[in-house]
Amino acid sequence: MAKTPIDGHYRLAVCLRSLAAVFGAYLLAYLVCLPLKAVTDGRPGSAQLASMVFFIVYCIAALRAFSPASTKRIWAELTALCAILSGIVWAQGGWA
Repeated sequence: MAKTPIDGHYRLAVCLRSLAAVFGAYLLAYLVCLPLKAVTDGRPGSAQLASMVFFIVYCIAALRAFSPASTKRIWAELTALCAILSGIVWAQGGWA
């Protein structure tokens, strides 16, 4: 069985998808959980709820990063979602 050579384009795509899965998914999950803090602040179990939501969102976003869609589309989706969620957090005064 002959080995297929792996070119630089393929390696770059895998590297960019890995970065999207690790860092982009983490940022997205963090931005999803910030508005939860304002809603559930001080209630019993709020930290546990935020942790569960964070883990679910992180897993879904990381899996989405390796879906068959193009690498540009993955980064565009992550950027758009993070921008929208950042606007929501900013409107709630979450950065102060």
